[in-house]
Amino acid sequence: MSNTKFVVFSGGCYSGKTTTMKKAKEIFEKRGLKVVMLDELIRSSKLDCSIDLIRKSPSRYLQLQNEVIIGKIEQERVQHFMDEKCVVLCDRAITDSIFYLTFYVDKSQLTRDELQLLEDLYAYTDEYAKYAFSNVYDVIYEFRPLNNTDNDDTFRPDAIDISKLYEHRMISTLNTAYISDVNCTCERFCIDLNTVEHKSSIEFVFNTLASRFIKELNHGNKS
Repeated sequence: MSNTKFVVFSGGCYSGKTTTMKKAKEIFEKRGLKVVMLDELIRSSKLDCSIDLIRKSPSRYLQLQNEVIIGKIEQERVQHFMDEKCVVLCDRAITDSIFYLTFYVDKSQLTRDELQLLEDLYAYTDEYAKYAFSNVYDVIYEFRPLNNTDNDDTFRPDAIDISKLYEHRMISTLNTAYISDVNCTCERFCIDLNTVEHKSSIEFVFNTLASRFIKELNHGNKS
């Protein structure tokens, strides 16, 4: 049993993932657990325009996704193989990355070399996703999009109300596909912050998970 516990926050844009992840960090640390945050890497990218404009240039968008995905996989692999006694909170699953790579790149406008890059990047990401769902991720929280959203975020598309529902459906489908693999060991829970029940139960959810991790990590130390 690994000493590193991966809790992954998956779903489309504007669903409350990042806010909930910060709340989980607060709860885990209060319970005495060391927490490592893996933030969404695209937010550290130095963009000189909106994501909508970048997507209008398939070549540029592909290069951006190549940098983000390679960086994400490297981050997760490093934390996993360190086997440090801690909880890793990960903003987005690798399936989120697969969605953004495959559904927003217009292949018809790519050169032959770029098409090869896309094919290679997808194969690399798919291979890691199979490994992550079987060996790295412990729990995936999949978030439904929030009903009311004001978009003032450069990293999110302008047509947010249409995009967020489409993104949720497709990412959820990808999660289901990898979870259905016979070797998958991670658990998935769906969270809808539009409901009072889910909003009020967030603290209970993460306190319960913290208790489970504390028990598992202490048991590992005794064995």
